[in-house]
Amino acid sequence: LNESQLASTSESESTSVSVSDSESSLNSETVKNDEVSSNKFGNLINGLFNNKVSVANYTTPTGKGSAMFTAKSESDDNTNVIVMAQNSWGMLWEERIFNYETKKKELLIPKDVKYFLDYYLGLTEAAIVNYNNVKGSGEEARFMLQHNKISFPITSFSFYNPVNYLLDYCVRDLAEYVKSKFFYDSITVEDVITIINKNSFTLAELNMFLVRLIYPSYFFNIVDDKDFESSSDLFNIIKKSSQFENFLKELIINLKNIMPVLVELPF
Repeated sequence: LNESQLASTSESESTSVSVSDSESSLNSETVKNDEVSSNKFGNLINGLFNNKVSVANYTTPTGKGSAMFTAKSESDDNTNVIVMAQNSWGMLWEERIFNYETKKKELLIPKDVKYFLDYYLGLTEAAIVNYNNVKGSGEEARFMLQHNKISFPITSFSFYNPVNYLLDYCVRDLAEYVKSKFFYDSITVEDVITIINKNSFTLAELNMFLVRLIYPSYFFNIVDDKDFESSSDLFNIIKKSSQFENFLKELIINLKNIMPVLVELPF
């Protein structure tokens, strides 16, 4: 890839959204794409707590391990901020597949959507396999303050809402941003390469980024919320599934030419 391709994403680009007069001014403001693509928000946790983040493992009611993170401010040794973290994507995704498989007949979703469910569960299985392979490589990705959900367009209300915060791998927001841009707006492989270069990923982080791209959160976000009033969004996502496969193929082929990639696609 040449320099002109890598520089194809404009840093001044921003999203726009129409809102009613009654909505909050915060909700009417949109977050600039560069704020997300540069992981500006994710880096906030490091600046605030000077990288002093400790991990305490605990056991969930199901008997499976997770983690609780404590971030200590250097300016005040008595100040601790405890944030729950999603540090095991594989475990969470396995539970999702199990729940969907065991309750498939009970799901109150349209029959034509159920027809495609196996495809997205298959993508989830592929994401789990790749996640385990990356974890097995011995390298770890950094944790940063991230968002539970990134939707498009991104409003300030959602972006700065503390209820939407969690600690996770530093690539979570970026991957969710790319998927949202692909399905609800537009984004190119060159744009994604620019995002990767801008964030100086380690190899572990690059591969976790690709793992997160495979995981079909965009599908489950609608189905889990039973938001079938926006079924047009759901069917647009389904219609673009082949295009997204080609998008991921092209991205990984380009990346393999310049750096080691552990992730393998199922298609």
